[in-house]
Amino acid sequence: AHMSHELRNPLNAIIGYAEMLVERAEELGDDEFEEDSRRILKVARMQLSIIGDSLDLAKIEAGHMSFERTRFRVVELMREVVTAARPLVQRNANLFEVSLGRSLGEAIGDPVRIRQILLNLLGNAAKFTHEGRVTLTVRRTRDDGDAPTLSFRVQDTGIGMEPEEVERLFSPFFQARGGAGGTGLGLAISQQLARSMGGDITVTSRVGAGSSFSLYLPVESPEQVDEDAGRRSS
Repeated sequence: AHMSHELRNPLNAIIGYAEMLVERAEELGDDEFEEDSRRILKVARMQLSIIGDSLDLAKIEAGHMSFERTRFRVVELMREVVTAARPLVQRNANLFEVSLGRSLGEAIGDPVRIRQILLNLLGNAAKFTHEGRVTLTVRRTRDDGDAPTLSFRVQDTGIGMEPEEVERLFSPFFQARGGAGGTGLGLAISQQLARSMGGDITVTSRVGAGSSFSLYLPVESPEQVDEDAGRRSS
């Protein structure tokens, strides 16, 4: 926590002053001054994002990331995700399609982390897709052990990736072709979060044909938790 403050505080100060400079430039009508101030602001925000992502990844790898066990309605969580992701997806003139399975019901898990992963996957799809389609598909399935699993698939019709890019995609700081502007940590963090929750992320891609990311997460149903609690109390 101390290191986090030491790294973030100076950048937050720079961001604050840069925002003041932008406002001052707008008041003066000085376009060159405003453009330079916005460059400072953009770089400072990017550095703050890199620091935040790096600290998150270090925390996950050290096993210090905490996860909630909260009861939530899957459909309501998906509404929040879609509302937040829609402007990102549509910014490049993309269609945003959503397919939610029936009986998604309730689950017990960490909705904040699930939202974080999905927004990262959707934002990534939107960045590499222009005038195309991004599709979010959500299903609830059961494996042979009768344990419920939530599956999320994010598909796009973007530029796609070479096989060697796919192999390195979840490596920290790796950026695929045309991926300038990000930290290169989002997918690495997303996969580590998924695995920490007992799930995983897989990807298939073909150059010129788009990519498909699948997130699988085992979840507890409220009924299952109530039943287990009943057994312990009897």
